[in-house]
Amino acid sequence: RKQARILFRKGDELERNLEFAIDLCAESQPNQIVVARINREPTLAAALARVQSEIRGMEQVKGTNPETAEYLQSVGPNDVLLVPDVVWQISHRFSDLEQKKITNGKLSGQRIDVAQQDIVFRLDRSGAQLRSESKLLVSPVPTHFIFDQPFLIYMCQRGSQVPYVAIWVDNAELLTIWQPEQDR
Repeated sequence: RKQARILFRKGDELERNLEFAIDLCAESQPNQIVVARINREPTLAAALARVQSEIRGMEQVKGTNPETAEYLQSVGPNDVLLVPDVVWQISHRFSDLEQKKITNGKLSGQRIDVAQQDIVFRLDRSGAQLRSESKLLVSPVPTHFIFDQPFLIYMCQRGSQVPYVAIWVDNAELLTIWQPEQDR
């Protein structure tokens, strides 16, 4: 009961409008885990702002009436605190980024093959664990070495500067149509 700290409470349980936020371990450092039961807000940012505003309101009560604030912020002997175990393992592919070329920095011109984020979150009576890993797999832009215009072929003994045959291929007369490899 001394571990948890009620950051704010508002409303009444009997009227089914009780809202509250609780720091699950008021002495933990450097991290803090807060769970809040509030009415839904239009955005997550609005929900966070609302909780922070209510906490500031409780801090004002602490300044004007410390005994009331102490009572409101403690978990009493008849109070019940139940927080469900929460376990997530989420993997998300950012397919809208995949197959796009990077246009700046050292990887400029490279193509993004995989853009993915994996998140593991666990909250239970032993505490909380959060792991996040992002993956960005980039393939180099391939160079296509295709002889589709005039080219030179020469053969020589390795180390020799003088070839024993040199051919300049400038027309299709010396070429054949490519066939997939068959039994040779």
